Amino acid sequence: MQTAGCPACGRQHAELASENPSHVVNTGGRVFESRIRNVLCPGCGLIYNDPMPSDAELSDLYRAMARDIADRPQPASARILPIERDQAEFVSGHAGVERPAVLDIGCSMGGFLAALRETGARVMGVEPSPHDAEVARTRFGLDVRPGFFEQADFGSLRFDVISLRFVFEHVRDPRAIVRRARGLLAGGGRLFIEVPNLAMPFVGLDDYFSYGHLQTFTAETLAYLCARENMIPVAVVEGTNVFESSPHPPSIRAILRSGEASEPESPNVDAVRAHLARYLDARRRLIARVAARVGEATESCRRVVVYGAGTHTAELWRACPFLAERTVAMVDGNSKLQGHRFLGVPVHSPREILSLEPDRIVVSARTAEPVIAAFLRQHGLEERTVRLYEHAGVAAA
Repeated sequence: MQTAGCPACGRQHAELASENPSHVVNTGGRVFESRIRNVLCPGCGLIYNDPMPSDAELSDLYRAMARDIADRPQPASARILPIERDQAEFVSGHAGVERPAVLDIGCSMGGFLAALRETGARVMGVEPSPHDAEVARTRFGLDVRPGFFEQADFGSLRFDVISLRFVFEHVRDPRAIVRRARGLLAGGGRLFIEVPNLAMPFVGLDDYFSYGHLQTFTAETLAYLCARENMIPVAVVEGTNVFESSPHPPSIRAILRSGEASEPESPNVDAVRAHLARYLDARRRLIARVAARVGEATESCRRVVVYGAGTHTAELWRACPFLAERTVAMVDGNSKLQGHRFLGVPVHSPREILSLEPDRIVVSARTAEPVIAAFLRQHGLEERTVRLYEHAGVAAA
């Protein structure tokens, strides 16, 4: 862990925003447990990790996650998803030129670039995950450079649009990323950034402040940080990305262009504090509701099965400590987790769920809850199913 000043304005002293002393990620056959401490800069309102995970710590986690994904069957996400088509349509409408040259930073499996190519754009990606980059090449025939944007060599190439889709919140030095992207833009070029929006957070047991999200933005703090590198908003849209199947919360979409050097106006820090307070209060109330619902549903049960063996379930365990005595097994569709123990409980395949003879099944998932509930209904287990959310779409604070 490394202590850092504000990534936007450099201020060294900040106020505590949220803290999780034991954030658990179960991936790649390994369990990562970390302390997450987020602070709010009283000078500009940006929320960021302090201390930040080191490059080595982040690389260790991401390598495990990459192995996890690579060992699964070819994922359904190796196609153009609705959110990627929506992003491509948004960028096409703001590119400013026909057949723009587009660079996507952290292009994943290439669906966004494939959708843009259908509109006539000339596309290229850079992606640190070897697995995702290979899927993008083989499924879509895309030009994808390996590695991180910070080290990638683009020679004399210049781009009309450079995009960062749910990537910017993960980078250690966001201003350096904006600075380099600005230098790679052609005359009149645009920068497209999409990040989760603190003004419209999801509220779930899986905390909005998750490991790897090194910064948390509002529209104002995002615009302020970019303006410090002379990138000025052309268009800012809040509340996008309300797709029930998406793991991402409602977001901020910003199109920015190069502008004149000037000192930007500081954001309204009290507004950021108000967004944060609403979220923290909403999550406290959710945790209390979940504890009451699960406690009542499993009170007389001796064979509880929890569907899910990841971060969400670690937070469920914290909210409902009584589950440790009532739970005989977990099930999870990730084969990397099966055959191991998580939180001291054996993890099985969903195919084994009937043989486990559960008297209650607690669905420990947020976005996937309806899909899991449908699977259990198909197996005649609907009356034994305990759901934690009214719906799997985004619940805003």
